[in-house]
Amino acid sequence: NGSAYRLAEGDSEIIGSFDAAQHPFDSQTRAGARRVVESGTVRIELGLRGGRFMIRARVEQPDEIAVPTYPYDPSWVVPGVLERCRPYTEGVATVRPDTFLTRTLVGTVRFHVPSHPQEIVASVEEDGPRDDGRHAFTLAFRDKTSGKTTPLWRFVTVLAEPGSESGPVNAVIDFNRALSYPMAFSPYAVCSAPVAGNAIGAPITAGEMSVNVQPGDTEAS
Repeated sequence: NGSAYRLAEGDSEIIGSFDAAQHPFDSQTRAGARRVVESGTVRIELGLRGGRFMIRARVEQPDEIAVPTYPYDPSWVVPGVLERCRPYTEGVATVRPDTFLTRTLVGTVRFHVPSHPQEIVASVEEDGPRDDGRHAFTLAFRDKTSGKTTPLWRFVTVLAEPGSESGPVNAVIDFNRALSYPMAFSPYAVCSAPVAGNAIGAPITAGEMSVNVQPGDTEAS
C-alpha cells in the first residue's frame, strides 16, 4: 500500500523496517522516535514535510564543523516586552522552493537593537518553561546580514519572566546566542522561513555566521 519503508545497504540484507500507517505523524511523534531504523551508528528517520515523505540519515558522531560566530558583545543582550495571543498558524516558504510549511505563533515581542532607532515587533513560537521559572519562546528572523555573512535566516531564544497569560511581561533576547538552522550544514534540510513580519531592518551582527565566512568578516551589506 506504499506505507511500508525498508532500509538496505547495496545488495545486503534488509536491516530494519517501519510502517508509516501504524505511526501517524502528529505532535507526539514529530521527532520520529517511532519511525526510525538503526544500524550501528547510523539512524534513518522517516519524516513528513509539506505532505510528502522524506528519509533523513543521522550519524551518532558526525564530522565536526567549525561554525564561525561574531565576537561576543554584551550590547546584543536586548531587553523586550512579550505579549501572548491566541495561537494561530501562518503558511511560510522553506529553503526548498517546492515545499511550504506552517509556523504556529503564540505572541509578539517588542524590542530595540543597537544603532537602530525603530522598535521591532516580531512574532514568536512556543518553546516551553525553564527550570528557573522563566518561559522560553523561539524567534525566527531575517536581518540585514541574512544571505551575506549569515544564513538566509536564523533563530534565537526569548526568555520571558513569569507573569499573566494575557498581559505583557518583561523578556530578554541574547542575540549572541542566535543559531543557524540545519540548512546551513546540509543541502537536504527542509527548514521553514520566518513569517514575513520577522524581517528585522537592521544588521544583527551577533551569533552564528555562515560556515563559509571568516570570523573576522563583519561586513553586512
